[in-house]
Amino acid sequence: MKLGTWLKDNGHTHESFIKLANKNGGTFTIHALAKWCRGVRIPRKDEMEQIYKISKGKVTPNDFYNLQS
Repeated sequence: MKLGTWLKDNGHTHESFIKLANKNGGTFTIHALAKWCRGVRIPRKDEMEQIYKISKGKVTPNDFYNLQS
């Protein structure tokens, strides 16, 4: 599932996701999050682990590379 889709489906704005990530040890910027959602940038390993954890496995690394699982 794409990160932007997960955010929308779960009622998160970029701001609310950043706050959630910060509570869980993430250190994302809103600018990085916007780029990930637009597909302009791919999260680093530690960022990807946090996204996977926060989304409870719904957003996976493959989703950023458009790989079929």
